[in-house]
Amino acid sequence: MRRGEQGARGIGDPELRAVLPSLPAGVLSTLLVVVAAVPYLLSTWSEPNRTAILVLLVVAGFGAIPLLLLPFDRVLARRGTRNAFFLSWTGADAALIATVATLDGGISSPFTVLLFLTQAFSAVFYPPRLVIVAAAMNLTALGTIALIGGDNGLTATLFEAAALVGTSMLCAWAAINAATQRRELARISRTDPLTGCLNRLGLEERLDEEAARSDRTGAPFAIVVIDLDDFKRVNDEHGHAAGDELLCAIVDAMADVVRGIDALGRLGGDEFALIFPDAGRGALPLLAARVSRAVAPLSACSLGGACYPEHGDSAAGIIARADREMYGHKRPAGSAAEQDLFLSLSDA
Repeated sequence: MRRGEQGARGIGDPELRAVLPSLPAGVLSTLLVVVAAVPYLLSTWSEPNRTAILVLLVVAGFGAIPLLLLPFDRVLARRGTRNAFFLSWTGADAALIATVATLDGGISSPFTVLLFLTQAFSAVFYPPRLVIVAAAMNLTALGTIALIGGDNGLTATLFEAAALVGTSMLCAWAAINAATQRRELARISRTDPLTGCLNRLGLEERLDEEAARSDRTGAPFAIVVIDLDDFKRVNDEHGHAAGDELLCAIVDAMADVVRGIDALGRLGGDEFALIFPDAGRGALPLLAARVSRAVAPLSACSLGGACYPEHGDSAAGIIARADREMYGHKRPAGSAAEQDLFLSLSDA
C-alpha cells in the first residue's frame, strides 16, 4: 500500500482523505513529464534554449521527490494550510510551464499542453473553490505565454484559451460532483441506518473532536451513556419490528431534549450516548435526569456519565468510565435507583 493511501485511512475529514493520495500522483506525473520531455528536447536540440529548458525540468522533477517524505497527514490537517499548499503547488507548476513554453517558442510549444494536465490534477484532488483558482492561474500562464512567447498567432491563442476554459469548466463541474459524493458518503458512514442518529464511528469522531477542543480551550464536556433495560424481552415478545420502532422512538425522545451543539448516537444494540459540550461535572446529574425523564415513558433504562478531562484523558477513557457507571447501576428502573445514580454522578 502506498504511503499516501496509508495516511488517508482512518482520517475523519473526507476532504483530507481525498487529497492525501494526490502527493504520490503529483510527483509521478511530474517525473513522467520530465522523462517524456527528454526525447523531444534531444530531437530539437538545434532550437534555442534547450539546455535551460532541460535544467528547469530536471530541477522540477527532483524537487518534487522530497514531498513524499513529509508527514502530510499532519501538515495538511488544517484546511487553511492545505489550501495554501496546493495553491502554491499549482502556482509553481503554472509558472514553470509558462517559462518553459515561452523558452520553447510560445503558444505553438507542446509544453502548453501541460496546463491542461495541472487543471485535470486539480479536478481530481482539489475542492471546487480551489479548482476555480487553479483555472485562473493556468489561464494567466497561457496569457503570459501568448504575450511574451514569440510570434503567436491570434487564432491559435484564442483556440488554446477556449479549450482551456472549456476544460476548466468541466473540471469544476467534476470537482463539485466529487465533493458532494464525498460529503454524502461521509454522512452515511457515520449515521445509524435505523434511527438516523450518529453511529459508533460518528460518535467516536465527535468525541475526538471535543477532546481536542477541550485540550485547546480548557472547556470540559460531558457524556451520558444510556442502556435500555429488558430490551431483549421486547424483541422476544413483540418481534424485531417492534424493537426497531422502540429504538427510533427513544432517539426521537432524546433528540427533543438536547441542544443543537449536543450529539446523540447509538453505540450498538440498545445502548446510546449523548455528548454535551461545555458541560462540567456539576451539570452531569441534571443532564442524566433530563435524558432519563425523556426515555422513561417509553422504556426503563440505566444511565452512566463521565466528564472530560476529570474522568479520563481520552475519548475512549471517558466512554469506558461512563459504561462502568451505567453497568454499575444496571437494575430494574425506579425512582430510588435513579436517585442513587444521580447522587453517585454528583460525587464522582
